[in-house]
Amino acid sequence: MKPVIAVYGNQELNIGHGIAADLTLAGYEVHLFDLPRFHESLAPLEKLGGIQVSGEPKALASGKTGLARINMVTTDPEKALKDADVLFVDVPQQDYESRFEAIAPYVKDGTLVNFNNYGYWPSLRVAPILKRLGKKGILLTECNAPFYVARGKNGAIEFLIMRMGIPLSVFPSRKSDEAFKILKALFPTFELAKNVLETNFENLNMLGHAGIALLNIAYFDRAIEHGERTALFYKTGITKHTGLLSEAQDKDRVKLCEAYRVGYIPFREFLRRYYGASGKRLDEAMLGCRFFQGIPPYSTDIWAMWLRDDVSLAMVPVVLLAERAGVSMPIYRGLVDIFGALLETNFWKTGITLERLGLSGLSVDEVIRYVEEGTL
Repeated sequence: MKPVIAVYGNQELNIGHGIAADLTLAGYEVHLFDLPRFHESLAPLEKLGGIQVSGEPKALASGKTGLARINMVTTDPEKALKDADVLFVDVPQQDYESRFEAIAPYVKDGTLVNFNNYGYWPSLRVAPILKRLGKKGILLTECNAPFYVARGKNGAIEFLIMRMGIPLSVFPSRKSDEAFKILKALFPTFELAKNVLETNFENLNMLGHAGIALLNIAYFDRAIEHGERTALFYKTGITKHTGLLSEAQDKDRVKLCEAYRVGYIPFREFLRRYYGASGKRLDEAMLGCRFFQGIPPYSTDIWAMWLRDDVSLAMVPVVLLAERAGVSMPIYRGLVDIFGALLETNFWKTGITLERLGLSGLSVDEVIRYVEEGTL
């Protein structure tokens, strides 16, 4: 019997609406919902009677395009979640706790919950909410990147690619096989990761944004002064030295992964796996990659929004965990301090702490035991 699917929210990358449309076309019962104050994201779908899907059929698990008539589109979380077996969450990473807490009372025991984003520690951030509510048997899963690349608005989505070989982690990881079996049946892209430490150490945004942003900020500032509203972050912004900095940042993770006994996959390998990018140097791989060169211009100041999240929600907890293990990550620590100066923010105070992740005061072995067992 096919599971009933609930999908919560939809950000600019259209992952929520993409999942709802794709699984509807694959023959699943899908309940797409958001909170009443975000009804505007659902209004175009109500007008169209569904989501209009176009693009590359190979980028969809269903392999189908056309109008996906969603079974339920609602702003009533209780109604959407009443019979749901699997819940996909696509809400802003800054708001994981508050947006999840609003629906948590209606998530039934035994539900599988997937946060389809770039990491940012969702499972460990929402686990205390579920514990406080007395929820039982809920499996929390996450990835280092969303599995779709899709563009669209007003109820229409064009699918471009499905990232293949995405690591899927489960909290607690002792339930990994159970969760993986369910999600692999829905989407072919997943490969099982060891635990949530592994996927959060691999946050693709954390690995890819900082080097390009830091070495181009003066260029972006000057462009704004000249009245330019957009810039080609992944074209003009990529140089030999942005590649060298990103490669050096990536190597900072090696000893961290060793300390917490998870695998290390180089950033360049993810670019090859997801986008077919190849080259002797990282900048050559990205500049020669059709996917990156097809990315349209972004707002000239997009770097500031991206790095606020990457630093506070990804880099800070990574550095804190490294220091707990006695591992030095000089480039990561330097990036936190430098972007703190540039963005006039003390990210060591505003970022995710180990306490917020439920890891305060734990040794390395205790952290590993917690992510494996869900308890200490």
